Amino acid sequence: AMDETTLETIHNLLEGALEEVDDTEARYKIKSAQQLLHVLQQRHDSVDVALEDVSDEGVIDNLRDLGYLS
Repeated sequence: AMDETTLETIHNLLEGALEEVDDTEARYKIKSAQQLLHVLQQRHDSVDVALEDVSDEGVIDNLRDLGYLS
């Protein structure tokens, strides 16, 4: 999908790699990466929820300038 996020793309790439790999150590590393990606997704979702309550455009602009938002 064209609107797929970077995190979703990474998730899909890891899923594809997991399906193709038989090596136990490689599968462990892929699954570990999936777990870390899940943590990032949760943090991203939490920021989105927090920003819903921010009405000050200056705060949002500052976060964008600092690289926290795109």
